[in-house]
Amino acid sequence: DDLSAPGVLPWEWERFLTEVWQPIRNGVPATYRKHHWTLTEPGEMAKVRTGRPVILEGVKSSLLHLRPYLDFIVWVETCVDVRLERAQARGAQRFECWSTNWRPVEEQWALDENPNLAANLVVSGE
Repeated sequence: DDLSAPGVLPWEWERFLTEVWQPIRNGVPATYRKHHWTLTEPGEMAKVRTGRPVILEGVKSSLLHLRPYLDFIVWVETCVDVRLERAQARGAQRFECWSTNWRPVEEQWALDENPNLAANLVVSGE
């Protein structure tokens, strides 16, 4: 979610490739500017070091466009009721943003791209 600029749905996977994946692949530490999906101003700079595994986490981290670059995909399967409960626990502003903006896009993406079928490992998130 660090690469989810306000008003940009889905997350900026192209920016991930150019600012994070390509430098790391070339043995160079990566830097990128974080964003928070409920705020309008950009966040702080983040650094990703080389020489260790990199975990790309997030709902759309296994986008079809990114799969050729991924070594291993883990899908966390969680029922709708648990997802809603956890989203509501984050607070009203975050829940509103998630339920209005992100949830419909995430659900359509899951239907279109079937990330659970592309996963090397599926685990329960409950």
